[in-house]
Amino acid sequence: MINFSKAFSLMKKGIKVRQKFWSEDYYIYIEGNHIYDSLGNLYISDADEFHKKNKDVYDHHFTYDIYDDDIEPHL
Repeated sequence: MINFSKAFSLMKKGIKVRQKFWSEDYYIYIEGNHIYDSLGNLYISDADEFHKKNKDVYDHHFTYDIYDDDIEPHL
């Protein structure tokens, strides 16, 4: 498990991440400066601003993990 800032930096590199309590096939990813979910819905409209304003709140929770189906292309 990784914290929010590490998950954010991985998403910036194109890796999809999920929280441990989400369903197995649900994840989020960054495209442009927007965060989308696995259903294609806009999750966060300004990823950088969201990270800047919320990293202190989320970084002490190690609840994120890499979405398994997305590991191979990035190795």
